[in-house]
Amino acid sequence: PNTICMPHLGASTVEAEDNCAVMAVNQIMDYLENGNISNSVNFPNISLGKKNNSLRVILLLKNRVDLEDQLLTKLSEIAEIYDHRFSTNDSYAAMIVDLSITSGILVEDHLKTYPNIIRARVI
Repeated sequence: PNTICMPHLGASTVEAEDNCAVMAVNQIMDYLENGNISNSVNFPNISLGKKNNSLRVILLLKNRVDLEDQLLTKLSEIAEIYDHRFSTNDSYAAMIVDLSITSGILVEDHLKTYPNIIRARVI
């Protein structure tokens, strides 16, 4: 009695909607330019910061316990690994690797038969 229940409407303001749109664009730009993933529905958050002059490989994977070591070993066969990040959730994993080589085709050819890769992207 004597109570009126209403939803929280703070996120429905013009300012909040503008801020959400700017945030979404910034996150998409960060993925396209640097391979970093934030607030994804399916993949875990992962960031290796801004891309430098090395070749950056982004791998979206089916999650498995031994995946990180296997992929690092496979990539080290063709290049020096400058830096990397690996992140998982219940179903998927993501990996960002900076490599010493300049040929994205070589990396894609080297990884194309690996069964757990959903998508490989070179930037």
